[in-house]
Order: sequence, then C-alpha cells, then structure tokens
Amino acid sequence: MYCTAIRDGLEVFVSGELPGYWSSRRWPKDPEEARQLQEKVKKVIRRAYITKGFVQSLIGFFTVEKGDGDIRIVYDATKSGLNDAIWAPNFGLPNAASILRMVGSESYFGDLDLGEMLLNYMLYPKLRQYAGIDTTELAAELGIKLKEGQHLIFCWERALMGLKSSSYNCIRVYLWSEDIIKGDRHDISNLMRWDEVRLNLPGMTDYNPALPKVYKFYIVNNRLAATICSYVDDVRTAAASKEACDNTLHTVAAKVNYLGQQDAARKREIASKTPGVWAGASMETDAEKGVFASISVEKWKRVQSIISKWKDLCDTHSVDESWNVNRKELEKDIGFLMHVTMTYDNLTPYLKGFYLTLNLWRDQRNKEGWKKGLEDWKDMAAWLFDNPERWEEVRDGAWSSSKQSEDAPELTPVLTRFTDDVNAFFSLFSGDEPVKLLVRGKTSGKSFMVSATPLALALGHRLLKREMKTRYTFATEDGEAT
Repeated sequence: MYCTAIRDGLEVFVSGELPGYWSSRRWPKDPEEARQLQEKVKKVIRRAYITKGFVQSLIGFFTVEKGDGDIRIVYDATKSGLNDAIWAPNFGLPNAASILRMVGSESYFGDLDLGEMLLNYMLYPKLRQYAGIDTTELAAELGIKLKEGQHLIFCWERALMGLKSSSYNCIRVYLWSEDIIKGDRHDISNLMRWDEVRLNLPGMTDYNPALPKVYKFYIVNNRLAATICSYVDDVRTAAASKEACDNTLHTVAAKVNYLGQQDAARKREIASKTPGVWAGASMETDAEKGVFASISVEKWKRVQSIISKWKDLCDTHSVDESWNVNRKELEKDIGFLMHVTMTYDNLTPYLKGFYLTLNLWRDQRNKEGWKKGLEDWKDMAAWLFDNPERWEEVRDGAWSSSKQSEDAPELTPVLTRFTDDVNAFFSLFSGDEPVKLLVRGKTSGKSFMVSATPLALALGHRLLKREMKTRYTFATEDGEAT
C-alpha cells in the first residue's frame, strides 16, 4: 500500500467543485526579474516536476524577494479556487521541547536538511489537470514554435508549494520512512538501538532532575539512546557523544538517500553542543551546568520592537480611558509572540491579555473578553424574560452567536489585562541578549521540613556554619522560615 501511494501520490480529499481557471499570467516588466523567473521555471521543467499533459484549470504564480538579489516563486492555488475545493487536516509539528526531552547535559546535536522537501513527492493524479501553469513566455527558450493565439501549458506532477494538501501529505510520507531510518531497536549494529524506556518522575526515590522525565536507554553502553526528530525538512539528531552523533547523522543521511529523498549535504552540520537554530530555537548542552534553550538575537530584538510599540501606546492612555488598537496588526504580532513562546513556554500566560483583546468582538464574550460563564447566562435569561419582545430580537438574529472572521472589525477595544501583559513582556525582554532558559540543571539542592525545636534550630545553625552544599529549610511555629 505504501509503495503504491508514494509512487503515484497520496490521495487528496476533494470536498468541493474543482475549478476551471484560465486567467493569463503577466510576467514581470523588469528584465532582470523576468530573466530570473524564466530560469526558475525552466529548472522545474528540466527536472520534470511539471510536464505536458491534459489541463482543465490553471494556477497563478508570482515572485517574492529571497535576499542577495535572488527570487522565490510562489505558486498560488488559492486564487484559482483549487485550495477551496480540497481538504487537508491540521497536524502538529514538533518544537524545541520535542528534542530537548530526549537529551542530557552530555548530548551532542547534528543537523540534516532534506532538499526540495515537497518536490520529492508525487501529486495526486486527479489534481494534476487542475494545477496547470502558463509558460507561453518560455516557448522560444524551449525551442517550441507556437501559432498565433496558442499557449504553452504545463501541469504539475509533484506536490507544489502553495497547495493546501502538500505539507500534510509530504510530511506524512516522510514520517513513514522514519520507521525504516530508525531501524530495529533490538539490532546490535543499529546506532539508534535502545533497550528500555525509563521513567524519571518527581516523587520517585531515584528521581534525578538532570535527566529527562521519560527517555530511551541503551543498557550496553549505559547512556541515553541516540535519536532523531524532524521539523518539516529539518532533521536533528542527538546522541550521548560526538562520535555517536556523527555516526548517527551519517546513517540517517545514507538511508534518506537510499529511500529516494534528497539529503542536501551542503547544509549538513557536524555534531556540536551548540548547534544552529532548529524549529525556531537555539539549544545548548553543558556537562557542568545542564541543558539550555534560547532564541536568536534577531528574534529577541524583534520581540523588543513589538512590545515597545504596544507599550508606548499603552503609556499614552490612562487605565480608565477607553481606546482601540488595529486588530490586524495585533493579530500579526501575536503570531510572532506565539512562535517565541514555543521556546519560552513559561511566557504563555502573558499572551492571555493579547488574545482577550483580539477576540473581544466575538459574541458570547463578557466585558473582560472571557467567554460568558454561568452568571452571565443567568443575566441574559433574566434580560430575555423581562421583556417578551426581546425573544423576537433573538429569533430575528439581532443577537447572534455565530459571527465569522469576515465580520471582525478593523479596531478592537483595549482591556486592562492587555496593558498588564504588555508591561510583563517589556520587563522580561529588557535585556540586551537573549535569555538562556535552563531546561534541566546539572546540580540540585535538597530541602525538607523539620519541627522548629531548639535542637533543630541549633542543628541547622551548625549545618550552615559547615557550609554544606545541601540547603535546609526550617519552619517555625509562627510559620516563618529560618
């Protein structure tokens, strides 16, 4: 089943009427941009990612700047209506915690990049005729003579960027291959072999906070098992030593190539305790201190810029003053702050004020932005029963509970909670350098409670004078700690 699906393309669920879009494509007027676009399109033609075939609908494409004078082509399956006609489920992606919960303070990391991730996989045959592109401008370059009024049309054979189903199907297929890449866990020659899953939970007699709470263990070598984790086309390996990590990275790359996927070897990074950014986060292990996570300096500065902008607005208004902010701008900034909280997950509570302000326009929300509770509904019921004519208002839709995103206003009122959370973010991001979040420390202290008798207090005094590394906490009868 897997072989056939991979060879022909995973099925895409069609939930609506497939389009018949035939709008002509306008090429850039700038000669240099047009030349770059032609080279990009000819590249996918040479590699047979797009081929000649029967076409019933076109999709548009346009360019965006990529940096260093280069461009990237964006294929737009939304304007043609193709994305509206198909369905693909939402799915989760790993974050920094996904790999950090499998490593220790001695671990090394390695990085592997899957080249042309989406284009490695075939497009579902039924959709190919609805994913055509107009390449008439390239006819002369390709040595094809066209009659007056004729167009040169190709259609996509591969999963293209811009199609709703591409990410889900391609990541799904790659994860199938991970079972082969990881291999048989009982095989002695397997670098990712493991013997047992160990629990290391608070409250256990042998609990060690320097180790992950749940981890795979290799008994023969007495260490954490080597592992891999994939974020779309970025594969990160982790192992207990530099040699083991390099060998694991080599094995993963070899199996990736064997399975017909592309290992972009030029982007590979050798084993390191301070690797590059992965899933938006920087990671670091230190044998003496533990495991750390942080973000890049650029992202740290961007958060400061976003928060400073909102704080300046908050400072110009008093607490009791009613004022509004641009909802779209707030929504965009919340998206980036969410990305940052994937690394600094302890910041999540401070996003609540942002969300409440953003969604205050929705029905069934109270004046503080929270969804209405039991008391709110009691008040609503009393309001309805107080005047029979109000039932007619509800019946006729004057009070609706189904506002859609298109009904969202341009401006949204600012809540007090929003100002408080902006100030919290401003304080937490006040430093010049990104904070290194300690995920797991290497050392730990101990504390216990004892009766506050004179003997206990004297014992504590002697212990403190000996400057023991273990920390003791004593509770007195009046509740004060000594």
